[in-house]
Amino acid sequence: MLFIVYNKEFMLLRFVLIPIIISTFSFFVAAESTVSAQLAFEQRMFWQSPAQAKQSSSSSVIKFETEYTLTWDDGLQSVVFKPFFQLDNHETRNTADIRELLWVYNQDTWAMRAGIGKVFWGQTESFHLVDTINQTDMLGGVDGEDKLGQPMLNLEISEDWGSASFFVLPYFRAREYPDEAGRLRFTLPVHDEGNLYESGQKEQHIDIATRWVYFGDSWEGAISYFDGTAREPSFIVSKELGKSNLTAYYPQMQQVGLEALYTSGSWLLKLEAVQRKMTIGTYNAFVSGFEYTEYGVFNTAYDVGWIVEYQYDDRDSQALSIAQNDFMVGARVALNDIASSEFLVGYVQDLDASSSNYSFIEASSRLSDTWKLTAEARVFNAKGQVDVLHYFKQDDFVEVSLQYYF
Repeated sequence: MLFIVYNKEFMLLRFVLIPIIISTFSFFVAAESTVSAQLAFEQRMFWQSPAQAKQSSSSSVIKFETEYTLTWDDGLQSVVFKPFFQLDNHETRNTADIRELLWVYNQDTWAMRAGIGKVFWGQTESFHLVDTINQTDMLGGVDGEDKLGQPMLNLEISEDWGSASFFVLPYFRAREYPDEAGRLRFTLPVHDEGNLYESGQKEQHIDIATRWVYFGDSWEGAISYFDGTAREPSFIVSKELGKSNLTAYYPQMQQVGLEALYTSGSWLLKLEAVQRKMTIGTYNAFVSGFEYTEYGVFNTAYDVGWIVEYQYDDRDSQALSIAQNDFMVGARVALNDIASSEFLVGYVQDLDASSSNYSFIEASSRLSDTWKLTAEARVFNAKGQVDVLHYFKQDDFVEVSLQYYF
């Protein structure tokens, strides 16, 4: 039986103008609604022996996500609702979340959004440094692409030159990590209920952010600023009921971000850079590279995009991120067939340690109008004890997902 994992974070609804949304429903009469849903059956298999005795060699997951949109006032107002549920056969990745619950008011040159939403910042392929509004869903995929819904008030102003966005983020959502039986985790489990915060307001700290985007003829750039609770924690070793575990500590952070994308024919030049200031100090990081696409290779319908990126973080070995001095090379292949088949292959090498690297492949293809098949495989290599990849060196896996859209 599918159930919802209730978290105290859902108390955040009192911050997101739900009373206003509900009262709005009482007086509109000409609303249009759309409903769509996605059901996925996912199987993840590990071919190496687990590092911990409680860990399993496989994981079966059912995911359900639906989107309900209601529009009225001649299209000026709408509500978007996207709940998400995930049920794991080992209960290590059970989760429930509201990805979006937004009231949106649109005008010609501006829009207001209030509720729980998702926002993406960034340009590069291998690592998203600038993206900091939403918390990463650590119980989802391992690539950091899955995000939790974030309570927000957002004003966006759009002009011919670009856009300006302003955010008030009234509630912080901490990361959730796999438990002792889960794979792809640190040697010590993370104690989710004992999170520590630099701010005395803890989860109630009000974060602010802004982003300015400029569009040129062949390029676009963005400058952003964030002031609030860092989404990425550091860890403190602690004991709970006589067992050692990790406690997440979330500091305050001020981040200035820069994004740039330049297009010239088949070339895409990309950059993401940040400067982050915290109590323990200030550091800089960037990801930069290019993507070159060959169309119709070997006189076929296939397109191949070659990707090369360099990742740098001046914290060096002190960085919790694996992207501190790394080189990534990859290829994106589009078959341009009726099934929209695509492949992405990548290899990332740590330039400070020849034994530290990881590789991945992602593939997807539609089986019909309603069915889609995706697959993913990742291989981790690391011998150094201080290397972040060392924790995952026995967690190589392949994952297959069958998705049904209705």
